[in-house]
Amino acid sequence: RDAELQQLLARYYGLEALERHMGAIYAIDAHWRIRYVNAAWGRFAADNGGEPAIGLRYAVGSSLLDAFASATTRDFY
Repeated sequence: RDAELQQLLARYYGLEALERHMGAIYAIDAHWRIRYVNAAWGRFAADNGGEPAIGLRYAVGSSLLDAFASATTRDFY
């Protein structure tokens, strides 16, 4: 996680609260790149049979748009 994003999250939400939250939380930048995921993101993927593939394919820095199944949906966003 980069320092700028950590400061932004901490200012508005409290980074510790996001890390402790039971729900999967992520943040994206203006280019749809995943910039932050909390611990619950990985737990949700693991609990639903998605790990390790989800953690590898949609790691911090990857594009959230890659998760959309069709080119039409990606083009919409």
